[in-house]
Amino acid sequence: IDLLSKKGNQIDVVITDIHIPVIDGLELIEHINQHFPHILCMILTGFSDFSYAKRAIQLRVFAYLLKPIDENEIQEHLKKAYEQKCLEGMQNTNPAPPLPPVKEDGRNPEYCLAILCMGNFPFLPTAFDAVPKNYCDSFDLNALFEQNTDMVQDYWIIPGKSIFEKNMMFSLKPGQSLSREEQIRSIFKPVLTHPTPLTVIVSADAPSIRSVGKSIQNLRFQLSRGIVIGKSQLLFYQKKQPDYRLPYDELLSNYLNQLADLFTQRNISLFKTVLRHFLQALQQQKMTQFGVTEYLNVLMSNCLNSQQLTTNSASSMELVNDAVIFSESYEALYVNIISVFYDF
Repeated sequence: IDLLSKKGNQIDVVITDIHIPVIDGLELIEHINQHFPHILCMILTGFSDFSYAKRAIQLRVFAYLLKPIDENEIQEHLKKAYEQKCLEGMQNTNPAPPLPPVKEDGRNPEYCLAILCMGNFPFLPTAFDAVPKNYCDSFDLNALFEQNTDMVQDYWIIPGKSIFEKNMMFSLKPGQSLSREEQIRSIFKPVLTHPTPLTVIVSADAPSIRSVGKSIQNLRFQLSRGIVIGKSQLLFYQKKQPDYRLPYDELLSNYLNQLADLFTQRNISLFKTVLRHFLQALQQQKMTQFGVTEYLNVLMSNCLNSQQLTTNSASSMELVNDAVIFSESYEALYVNIISVFYDF
């Protein structure tokens, strides 16, 4: 109750037993309902007596859980509570205050948001079934933060939108000799030497509590436009969105036309040679994965149109998407794209 009086507005869920010291859990829930009605209350107890359950219903308890309980059941109820709080957050239009700034005594640190992407960015859901569900866990983010406890105060790692991504929120300890950006570069330095290409994008500004979801969306968009095939990178979020439109390039345009002609002629040997040169040109121009995917989709479309093939465009885009996603280098991309064109 003392904690609630100080931080009740920051608490979303309380889990309590019924028989606890000082007052019982039902009295605690009654107090919470009166003073902090936004908090969802759960009971976790060994008492199945109907009188307790009846009183819990009267107090609008979110869940009444009986011991012994396994971890999966707890997680399921917490997931439901999370969904409920998200719904309330979307319905609440009152502006939320930003997270408080760092103070000299080290309290109330600002938080950084970040996303890690393993390999290339999945612009479309992959149709490839053999991707392990723990794909992104092959890089130990916990170890990354634990090895930097001199700079990192708190951190959270959250599953991303796809199995290729992890979302992160972390706070930096104040009073460091390094600047904020230098600390972030030092923490994520191992990313740049990992055998599998990794890309991390970081927003060093503390978001509003209710804008974290939107901030993650903005980060993810810039991440999707910044990944380079076969290269590990640390990117910083830019508040002013860069211009991601692909400029006209005469050399690349000539390659596209030449490849479409060779595809029409079924000159496989020369098609493969020119395709390799085309990919080398993309690599030399340090084209992002987004740009490479766009060019390859145009190439696919031009080739299919030249043969008046009626293949579904969405299907061909999925094939190109998968070919790019699972290419950790340009050499692998060449092999994968050739296999896609062989299907036609």
